[in-house]
Amino acid sequence: MVLFMNTSNIIEKEEESGNLVQLFIYRAPKKNHDAMVQLNKQCTEFFRKHGILRFEVLYLSSTNTVMDFVNIAETLSASQDEEVWMEIQSYRDHKHLDEFIANMKNDKIGESLYQEYLSLITPGSRTIMGGFTRLSLDFV
Repeated sequence: MVLFMNTSNIIEKEEESGNLVQLFIYRAPKKNHDAMVQLNKQCTEFFRKHGILRFEVLYLSSTNTVMDFVNIAETLSASQDEEVWMEIQSYRDHKHLDEFIANMKNDKIGESLYQEYLSLITPGSRTIMGGFTRLSLDFV
């Protein structure tokens, strides 16, 4: 498979979307926006080096609520001075995730990136994360 960056700066391997998706959602002060962008650029290279299938980074662009839904900014208690960020990391399966983690273990750059991440997110906040398995929905 060929690794490439598409026009939205998403790392992915051609023809692979991954069956396991890890989501990470966190808050960061708006003043740290540019630093978060730079950090995520570094993470993109780091994750690519260690074999991630796909890596996307997004930040919440609207806090408007639709119908009876609750906006995630409200759920996370994000203030007006904060942004809500989400990372989507895709892997072929749990074995691929385990291999990815093992590949990163001895790379000191990872610890440095993690420490920078901790310094940029909202102090005292915690990252919400979860692993999701892709469903195959067949349409008739």
